Amino acid sequence: RESSVGLRFLRLLKIARIFRLMKVLRVVRDLAVTTRIERLLRIPAITFRLVRVTMTLAAIMHICTCTFWLAKTQSNTPEDLANFLDINNLEPNSPLVEKYMLALYF
Repeated sequence: RESSVGLRFLRLLKIARIFRLMKVLRVVRDLAVTTRIERLLRIPAITFRLVRVTMTLAAIMHICTCTFWLAKTQSNTPEDLANFLDINNLEPNSPLVEKYMLALYF
């Protein structure tokens, strides 16, 4: 029961962070920074929109990945974390990049 409450809290936290990210992105758009860059580089509008959407998705994925890893490390004992890494063919002293990729796929 306690773990389901924790999972529910993590889902709400993820949703709240996405909304916060969207608010930040609106502020950036309102400052017209992207429009200036588009004009300076003379990139076609459709290409620039595609790059902007890709960067937005990458930022959202990064935030979700970091949130997952933070929750995983803070809510589990070191033994549970080592077991999780072992199940996924990683060692506790594996490079951070490998742990990041593991968190990205979850």
